[in-house]
Amino acid sequence: MEERIETMQSTIDSQKTELDGAERDLETLGTRLDREAIALDRYSQESVDRYNALVERHRQQIDAFNARVNEYNRLVDDGAPLIDRYNSSCAERAYYEDDLAAVLAER
Repeated sequence: MEERIETMQSTIDSQKTELDGAERDLETLGTRLDREAIALDRYSQESVDRYNALVERHRQQIDAFNARVNEYNRLVDDGAPLIDRYNSSCAERAYYEDDLAAVLAER
């Protein structure tokens, strides 16, 4: 069980790192949108089209980010019962090395 928890925690940590990077990218693009909105030539169709394309790209990134957040939350929620079970039955309990070897040999 401990190995499963470690694997799950590694996956969760990895996804959290990726989400943090994606969030920074969203913030950067949001800041760019704010700057572009100020400088936007509203009388130029080309300028408006370019800005709208940037807005659409930002919206798509937000949708993708939200989907990844949902997946991350599902992983965390799925792992919580396993961690709780481990903590209540195994954590902070002493055992003899021979007993552990016997249990592992039975697998």
